[in-house]
Amino acid sequence: MNDREPNVGNFLNGIGALFRSNPIAVVIYILVAGVINEGYVLASENIDTVEWQSYLMIVAASFGFMIAYALLVAIPLYALSVAFLKSLGRWHEGEHLLPAYILMTAISWVGFVFGLIFFVVPAVMLIVRWSASAGFLISERMGAAEALSASWDGTRGYSWHIFGAGLIIFVPVIFGEYILLEFVSDGYVEFGTWPSFASSALSGLSGALTCALGIAIYDLVTESDTRSAEVFE
Repeated sequence: MNDREPNVGNFLNGIGALFRSNPIAVVIYILVAGVINEGYVLASENIDTVEWQSYLMIVAASFGFMIAYALLVAIPLYALSVAFLKSLGRWHEGEHLLPAYILMTAISWVGFVFGLIFFVVPAVMLIVRWSASAGFLISERMGAAEALSASWDGTRGYSWHIFGAGLIIFVPVIFGEYILLEFVSDGYVEFGTWPSFASSALSGLSGALTCALGIAIYDLVTESDTRSAEVFE
């Protein structure tokens, strides 16, 4: 058995290796994402202080803040993805693909929201099958739609392994958020307090873990495809 097979253990090992190889980039990302998250918390709190004409306008404003947050976080996420790929030797010099990455992020969010409309399973499936898209886009210099398609094809057959790795790394983060919300903050995290900063740090860590998992998945599934191609040559 090849010790580089795309499976839960190797995905987790890949995350650990990326974190160990890029500690400064990870810390910078967590700090930057934390600041952006604090801004999102403040904006969300201010929704209740503004007079809105209808409930629909409140929902629209909340959704707008969520999309703006996702697009802002995409910038440091792109930089972190580049750092991870460089440490793997899978970064190729050329024009920066940040606009394409932001477009891909927007498409992913729209797909995720529509997936939630049709219950949770389609949304989870999209997250799993598009998880390697950043690696395809940045390393192989693809367009947004092409990278999502390549990730969908590349992760075929590994969905349960990806889902399992995601559960293992995110359950502790979600549990930490739950502890902060229910037992430390009495159900509400107020902007500018230490629980708010801790929550933002956890959010940043979650983003860094998501990024590392995606790059680890890309690295392993493309390596697996290369091995399969070599067998049939």
